Amino acid sequence: MDKFQDFENWLKANHKLNWRENLAAMNLIDKILMVPDLEKVSSISILNQLLSALRNNISFGGKSKTEKDREIKSFKLFIQYKEEKLQKEKEV
Repeated sequence: MDKFQDFENWLKANHKLNWRENLAAMNLIDKILMVPDLEKVSSISILNQLLSALRNNISFGGKSKTEKDREIKSFKLFIQYKEEKLQKEKEV
């Protein structure tokens, strides 16, 4: 099972037509950031710090603007997924 399986399911459930692209971007981001168990991070604050770290990462800096934009968008979707998941957990 892919480590981002829950995120993939969320993308599909929310009719994200480019879910494969977003999932591929998250797997690349996981390799760039090298955060153990990135998929388990639930703190929105930490995820936002990681987004900032991604933007400043040397290996990320060498990418084209299109690639950067796509990966940033994918990471923001991942944060949105985590926010919604936390909200649902609070409601239960």
